[in-house]
Amino acid sequence: MLSKSEAKRHAVLDGVEVRHFEDGSRGLYAAKQFRQGETIKKLPEQTIPERDMYSIEVYPGVHVDCSWSLVGALNHGCYANCRVRNGKIVAWECIPAGTELTINYRLTETHLSNPFTCKCCGEEMKW
Repeated sequence: MLSKSEAKRHAVLDGVEVRHFEDGSRGLYAAKQFRQGETIKKLPEQTIPERDMYSIEVYPGVHVDCSWSLVGALNHGCYANCRVRNGKIVAWECIPAGTELTINYRLTETHLSNPFTCKCCGEEMKW
């Protein structure tokens, strides 16, 4: 359940919403149900020369800049419900409204710019 101050900081756009939390973290959530295989968002087209904590590696060494995009709020999930396919974020399974949208960074990133401890399994992510 979101507090009133947290709820004010959320906006719904094209079926997704970014939720900002008091600890400074954020996440991308489904504001509607997505069918398996459905496109959730297109990735930005602008590439950047180096990875950062908001980029997504689309080809080895090629990163798209998601810092200004809703896609930049996608978090890692060991059992992610989304995948990166052909320049898009697609639902890997049926995703009910209100569910956090996640991708598995192990499938998209050859190296991480910002290592972290996984909230799913507790493993240190630092490749």
